[in-house]
Amino acid sequence: FLYFIEGGMDGLIASQITGIQQDADKIRNFCMLAHVDHGKTTLSDVLISSNGLISSALAGKVRYLDCREDEQEKLITMKASTIALKHVHEDVPHVLNLIDSPGHVDFSCEVSTAVRLSDGAFLLVDAIDGVATQTRAVLQQAYREKVKCCLVINKIDLLVTTMNQDPVTAYQTLSNIIQDANVLMASFANADAITGEQLQEKTIGVDGLDDDKEDGWFEPSKGNVIFASSVDGWGFTTRDFAKIYSAKLGWSVNALTKALWGEWFLDMKNKKLLPTPKPGMQPMCVKFILQQIWKVYSAAEVENADERLAKLLKVTDALGLRVKENVLKKKDPRSAVAAVMNAWLPLSKSVLDAAVTQLPSPERAQAYRMTRLAPDLQLIANREARETIEQGLTVCNKKGDIMIYIAKMLDVECLPGTALQAGNVEVDADSEDSTAAFVGVSRIFSGTIRKGMTVYVMEPKHKPGGEDTIKPVIVEQLFLLMGRGLAPVDEVPAGSIFGIGGLGKTVLKSATLSNRKDACGFSQMVFQSAAVIRMSVEPKIPSDLERLKVGLALLNKADPQVEVSYAESGEHVIATAGEVHAERCIRDLVTRYAKVELNVSEPLVSFKETVVVAEHKKATVITSANKQFTIAVKAHDVPASIVKCIEDNEADLRRAMEITDPSQLSESSLKALNELKEAFEEEKWTKYWGSLWAMGPRHLGSCMLLSDAKGDDRFKGPTEQWNKSMIAMGMEANEEDDADTRLVKDSIVAGFQMAADKGPLCDEPMMGVAFVIESITEEEVETKDNVYGPLSGQLMSSMYSGCRQAFLAEGKRLVEPVYECNILASNLCHGKVYEVLKKRRAEIVDNIPQEGTDGFTVISYLPVPESFGLADELRIKTSGHATPNLVFSHWSIIDADPFFERRTEDEIEDLDETDVALISNVPRTLINKVRKRKGLHVEEQAVQKAEKMKYSTRGG
Repeated sequence: FLYFIEGGMDGLIASQITGIQQDADKIRNFCMLAHVDHGKTTLSDVLISSNGLISSALAGKVRYLDCREDEQEKLITMKASTIALKHVHEDVPHVLNLIDSPGHVDFSCEVSTAVRLSDGAFLLVDAIDGVATQTRAVLQQAYREKVKCCLVINKIDLLVTTMNQDPVTAYQTLSNIIQDANVLMASFANADAITGEQLQEKTIGVDGLDDDKEDGWFEPSKGNVIFASSVDGWGFTTRDFAKIYSAKLGWSVNALTKALWGEWFLDMKNKKLLPTPKPGMQPMCVKFILQQIWKVYSAAEVENADERLAKLLKVTDALGLRVKENVLKKKDPRSAVAAVMNAWLPLSKSVLDAAVTQLPSPERAQAYRMTRLAPDLQLIANREARETIEQGLTVCNKKGDIMIYIAKMLDVECLPGTALQAGNVEVDADSEDSTAAFVGVSRIFSGTIRKGMTVYVMEPKHKPGGEDTIKPVIVEQLFLLMGRGLAPVDEVPAGSIFGIGGLGKTVLKSATLSNRKDACGFSQMVFQSAAVIRMSVEPKIPSDLERLKVGLALLNKADPQVEVSYAESGEHVIATAGEVHAERCIRDLVTRYAKVELNVSEPLVSFKETVVVAEHKKATVITSANKQFTIAVKAHDVPASIVKCIEDNEADLRRAMEITDPSQLSESSLKALNELKEAFEEEKWTKYWGSLWAMGPRHLGSCMLLSDAKGDDRFKGPTEQWNKSMIAMGMEANEEDDADTRLVKDSIVAGFQMAADKGPLCDEPMMGVAFVIESITEEEVETKDNVYGPLSGQLMSSMYSGCRQAFLAEGKRLVEPVYECNILASNLCHGKVYEVLKKRRAEIVDNIPQEGTDGFTVISYLPVPESFGLADELRIKTSGHATPNLVFSHWSIIDADPFFERRTEDEIEDLDETDVALISNVPRTLINKVRKRKGLHVEEQAVQKAEKMKYSTRGG
């Protein structure tokens, strides 16, 4: 589906774009955001047709940016695709880089990459479905990345043809959607206000992101709301109609634009606006806009062909349109309506004009986005270098230092014998028969990149001054991204989205490129959903194992979110965001990357382990092998507010834990530390704040190692790394540890990290567990190392086993991932939906009727282990009248002891029959499944019920 552009319409547009994009003020980078099936790809087709790349008649049918075969088969977008378009607004040509992103929650990582590369976005909302679950998720991602949005209310035609709403009712429906979208934006802003993180757009003159609260964020009078029908190819803003009626009413366009939305009523006799209606008056939007559109659709609903043609001709004459009569004579009335509406209110012009006028250019956007994109700027030690890089980034200076962010690696399947042989795309795979080629989808924020230049590739975790995370490379290939094709270019200036080839062996998933070794890296992207679905894969033919390893490496590079790992049991495991994501990954392995037949296990779900402490047991006492050190440790449950603070500020806290100099701590990391300190104070954990030794697993998580050691003063204070963070916060510094003390602390921390990474229940990571060291005593021994090995190893193994014993001494609990499950169904299957959810341990939260229909939406929390096959079961039980949508929500503790057994009659009688988890001991069942898969010991009876064997009297 992807090809190399050498000529034709694509090549002509590409040649024009390279000249226009030299001026960053004429560039707009935007993406399409929406819930699944709300019309993003259809709208993208309409915009692409405006450049002549496809016929306008095929818009919405060809799905031009769905380049994969499975995207065309399933009719959903799985990969974010980019295309550069040309648009002339008021005789000034502009370059519009459009990114069509997926709406399915399983591919939300692609939304993250699209948002990172964009400065603006069009948020599509279905006029019937309204603001859905994924609408909120993608809008929050855009808000977090400081991307300005325009609202597109799509499928308005269905309000006429399907819902049979009159213009007044339709106006109320549209108003409610705008209000719901503004409520979401207000909730995001209020959350930022509480944490002290306010967007700064208003202070630098960017309209719409933090404008007057009384007007809201999305307001038709501002021009950032578009009313559209992508299928019929029409759309408008209130300003479009203001231009039509301005001369007739004798009002200015600006004044009429504001009056055409809201509770404004026109006194035709006196030509005055009234805030309150007189009898029989309707809002101006209804009278001057919606009624006119309804007339066109009502004309097409006439069954008699001659009468329908006469009415349509009358409408076109009244509107001054030129539509060919043979088009109006088509048997399909919708084709005639689409032709009339497209000629009257062309959708592509409304959207592309809004992109130019409402969305910011790279120059304007980067001025306020850099605090989010490059928080490590302040860590650059050289002041002159720091100011130079910062100045280039904030003004999008094409003559400044090169700063490029590669958001993902795109695998490009080229036509054999053309691009590959010509060397236009570098094949990056060790396997000779692999056709995988990778191009980095990138955004250049500063400078101008040219072929042949030497730049430095910086890994995602790179910190200024770190030499081990930098690799020099020579730029071999630069491309203009044209949807299904690539157009080679010699240079790309600041503000552009482009492709860079030849980095397949250097860049894994994302990276920063710069011509300076002392530059900082861009911040890592935040994914909405977690990779909670895992599957083990193995080749059916053992000799294909090497091909599978190569294929897994290619898959890991091509997918931003997939996680490939090698388990200790020898399994190759891939972790994905959901069932559909997993299905696509397996298909890619079989058909593209590994090209071998696979055996795939059942979906494996990630779990976590925690404790619930009702009353503390005695501390667990452990002793090193040589009896030199004795440590007493207890397990506590970490308060939920502290866990949430750590999860919300993970990236900033990670940077704080990695600093080598307290003066290098960034403002965002300092803010995250202060929030964590406040959470400690609120939960009355202040005494532990100055004695935090480590966080885990993997050095940053919701598990903690705290010291409350009594006696030896050496082990009361924090570790060396945490001490640096406390100094950066302005707290009093502790004395530096001597070498022996540092060895003991580091060894104990290493043992804690091992324990936190693999809990005792089923070797899954711990969550929300604090291990408090109550005492550390040292005895003099004659032999320290030579008999039992190094002291560090003794302490590591002792602390590892001690943490596990302290964990098991408290109330053990399994933590499972939970989806927010939204099921859209009709009233005919209300009971069936509840039956299916109850069987799967779902917690039903709400039941919302769909206004104007017989449908309703059931909102529930569904455990991920119970989610497999939900769509198929609902389809069978409800005869296709229920559709689920799953979004990762949170981690939930299963409130049942995995080792609880009902032994006495009283325990059996007191059992709550409604508690499914307790009756069947769900956590024990889940733990045993995981332990069996990992090859761990499982305590279970081989024979559950033994009876006397009965022989059949028949046969022998």
